[in-house]
Amino acid sequence: MPMLLFFDTFMRPLLEAGVIEIARPPVGQITNLVSNKTHYAYTNAQFIALCEQEKNQANTAFETLKYRGIAGIAAHTLEALCINP
Repeated sequence: MPMLLFFDTFMRPLLEAGVIEIARPPVGQITNLVSNKTHYAYTNAQFIALCEQEKNQANTAFETLKYRGIAGIAAHTLEALCINP
């Protein structure tokens, strides 16, 4: 986060020109096991809200995966969500 703040504060023209981009990886994923739909959460609050939403649906089983950091995300997932969305 400190580097993001640095670039946002002091290197804003580089961000606006598209020379560098901000990549925000997800903090977790929630997969509905009935429909095989996967949702990604980008904040802890969003992760909790998605979990509550899945809990409130009747007769649905779901699986959660909380990432510990960018190194915990599979390369293909990281590419699909952050690098080449």
